[in-house]
Amino acid sequence: MKEIEAEVKDYISVYTEEAVFNCTLKNSYSKADASKFTHQLADFLVIPRNQIKIVSYQKGSTVFEFIIKCSVSIGGFLLFINFSLHQVHKTIDYLAKIKKNIKYLRKKANDKKEEKQETDKVQTEQQNWLSCRLQL
Repeated sequence: MKEIEAEVKDYISVYTEEAVFNCTLKNSYSKADASKFTHQLADFLVIPRNQIKIVSYQKGSTVFEFIIKCSVSIGGFLLFINFSLHQVHKTIDYLAKIKKNIKYLRKKANDKKEEKQETDKVQTEQQNWLSCRLQL
C-alpha cells in the first residue's frame, strides 16, 4: 500500500474536468450501497454529492458506472479508491450488523415501552380501585 501511495503523490496536482469510472466488485451490493460509496467519494474529494452520478448498475458481482461532473484531483481519487476497496467489504458487513442490532434494540425498547405502559395501566387501575374502596 505504501508503494501505491508513493506513486499516487505524482498525480495529486493533476486534475480532470469530467471523468467516467467503471467499478466492478467481487461481492454483490445493492444500488443503495453503490450510492453510499459515491457519497463517501464525494465527501473525501470535498465536492458536492450531486456532482457524482451513477449512470448504470448491475446486480450479481456488482458492476456500476459513475460520472464525476466537476474538476477533481486524480491523485485524490486514486487514494480514495485504494483505501476504500480494502475497506468496502468490511464496511458493508459492519453496516449490515449495525442495522440488525438497531432493529433488535428498537424491538427490545418497544417491548419495554409496551410493558411499562401495561404496568402503568395496571397501577392506575389499582389506584382507582383503592380510591373507590376508600370512599366507601
